Amino acid sequence: MIKKRQLGESDLWVSEIGMGTMNFGRDVDAKIAHKLLSLAVEYGVNLIDTAETYPYPPAQDSYGESERIISHWLRETKLRDQITIVSKIAGPSSHLPFLRSGHLSFDKPNIATWIDQTLQRLGIEYLDVALLHWPERATNTLGQLDYKPAHKEPDPRSALAAMEDALDALNDTVLAGKIRYIGLSNETPWGVMSFLNLADKLDLEKIVVVQNRYHLLDRSFDIGLAEIVERESLGFMAYSPLAFGLLSAKYSPQAGAQENSRLYASKKMHPYLKATSTAAAAKYHSLATQYGVDIAQMAIAYLLSRRYVSCVLVGASSEQQLTHNLSSNDLHLEKKLITAIDKIHRQHPNPSL
Repeated sequence: MIKKRQLGESDLWVSEIGMGTMNFGRDVDAKIAHKLLSLAVEYGVNLIDTAETYPYPPAQDSYGESERIISHWLRETKLRDQITIVSKIAGPSSHLPFLRSGHLSFDKPNIATWIDQTLQRLGIEYLDVALLHWPERATNTLGQLDYKPAHKEPDPRSALAAMEDALDALNDTVLAGKIRYIGLSNETPWGVMSFLNLADKLDLEKIVVVQNRYHLLDRSFDIGLAEIVERESLGFMAYSPLAFGLLSAKYSPQAGAQENSRLYASKKMHPYLKATSTAAAAKYHSLATQYGVDIAQMAIAYLLSRRYVSCVLVGASSEQQLTHNLSSNDLHLEKKLITAIDKIHRQHPNPSL
């Protein structure tokens, strides 16, 4: 049975492994999704993560389908009271003109519209955790390197005013009973600290959790955000623990990514198939073989060994795959293996950036 950890300073105790639903409604149809959700609960999973833009990549004819599938499952199983539901509001993006007519600032009208639509799609009365999916301001996010000045902003200081507006709007939804807790996704250290400082200064709802990408090929979270999460007593949900499948048995370092795999099909959307990533991945695969453990389970178990990780989000397209990933909770990595993983990381630091 999967163990639970407290999510920051909230009263939520969430399973160490949570269910990601980014592929529900595209690669995974409703029937299979329902089976996966029920199987996850059998293993002790009590956190389901979704977003208004899911399935990914978002499209006009499919956005919100992940939430609708979850709604149908909740209605059939009557498990709402046992599940922590997390969803995310999209920030400004030129790729989402169909979402709220493209007006995606984190202001009161948008957040009010979003929460009502999300609750309706999910068929629930309140959301346990609401996340801002990515920063509203111009900044490095989603693995971008080399910080570029916020040239799109007439006055970079306006970013703080926008954050204040977002907190004020989220605070209203919490007071209205539509959201229990708030958090951030794909944020930077400056962004997290700014939200914390503003909440304290203005006596507004404080964020309790951060959700960012974190896996063996991208541990940039450790550089600045890990200290903030720990010292500020925040929860941390790690997503993409297998780097789109590069850190799984489906990927063979010798044969490369299979053309029918999600890793290959989505290669334009991520950097995981560049030479630096595949070279490092090959070393992790070899290390897992040397110690007689499964590469995917090793990758997930390593994240769970970090004391500041509250929950690792896993996705799956089959019951066999999900069972395999959830079993990572039972894998204890010996100290020598953790040392060996860290040695590869020092030799190949964050190769997928």
